[in-house]
Amino acid sequence: MLVQLSYRGVKVRCPNSGQFDGDDKFTGTESYQVDGTLDGERIRLSLGTEEKSVAVRRVSKLERAVAEGSSSPLWLELSETLPRKAFSLFADRVGYLGR
Repeated sequence: MLVQLSYRGVKVRCPNSGQFDGDDKFTGTESYQVDGTLDGERIRLSLGTEEKSVAVRRVSKLERAVAEGSSSPLWLELSETLPRKAFSLFADRVGYLGR
């Protein structure tokens, strides 16, 4: 399975907030996403963190878990730390069943 992942920061918006007269405004914080390809398919999903160091670790563990396959011990940890949508996409691709 070919995997090429990185992280990227995304400015967080406050959608349709009454305090901003109904306009979307940036909150000043940044959230991180996993960005890359998995078997040639474009992937861009939330990593569930606003801390760069956590994003770096999660992407590194994702790459390693995908490379090791469904038997990787990292899947248990990733299931507890990644948002459900991101975890499910990667776990399903490698055939991880221990959820």
